Amino acid sequence: MGIFRDGRDGRSSVYGRCLPSIPTTAVCIVELAQRGGCGGAELWQVVHRDPASVLALLQTARRCRRMRGACESLQAAIERLGVSRALHVCLEFRLPDVRMPVDYIRYWRRALLTAAYARAIAGRLRSHDLERIHVAAILRNVGDLHGGDSADWLAGQGIAANVCAWVRSSHGPALEAGAGHDAAACLALAAGMAEVWLRPDWETGLTQTQALAQRLFGAIPDLCSWVFGVLGPQASDLEALARIRLPSRRDSEDLYRRAAALRQR
Repeated sequence: MGIFRDGRDGRSSVYGRCLPSIPTTAVCIVELAQRGGCGGAELWQVVHRDPASVLALLQTARRCRRMRGACESLQAAIERLGVSRALHVCLEFRLPDVRMPVDYIRYWRRALLTAAYARAIAGRLRSHDLERIHVAAILRNVGDLHGGDSADWLAGQGIAANVCAWVRSSHGPALEAGAGHDAAACLALAAGMAEVWLRPDWETGLTQTQALAQRLFGAIPDLCSWVFGVLGPQASDLEALARIRLPSRRDSEDLYRRAAALRQR
């Protein structure tokens, strides 16, 4: 847990969230709680693209008295906690402090795209680790916010060792050709594909990503083209990208008030 400027009263405090939530996700969490009666699948759908919510649920599930030990997937964390408690955890979101010199929007876009591509690649490879790969992908670049090694930081937050190992390996320059079907290679390629969207020289990024795909997954022809083609029609991911905005102070305060009232129910 780090020292953060809370944003609600301007004072520095030890605050329970290590990452700020995507504001549009925070709005959806509040709306979901107001409607009531949601199920685990609906909660997963709302929060699975938000690194902060994913991290908070994994951390809370790890401390659950009924069943201790690290959860390796978001679905497992929600099931362990139960939907009501999991929703309560999500309502404890922290919004970004817009005064900080951090490009939150770029960070969130990178996380969302990396996770979307990782799920598509893992599905193409018929991986049995789809949900764990999603967790590793959505949290892969937390170092962008904390200025350090993502895997070490996640390990310090109690994230499962397997997930941290995949994140560490995916950042390594020595991913061996033929590593292919392991999770680290999947994450590395997904991150490269995300950069194609984020870089102004996207043509160079695309060429580099295609070379990486050939090196890591040479036995699967045209993997990049297949994944780009599959993700193109998925409007939900592109819509989530387009909706990311930094909130005004007034909007942040309103969301905090609504969430606090819902937690008291």
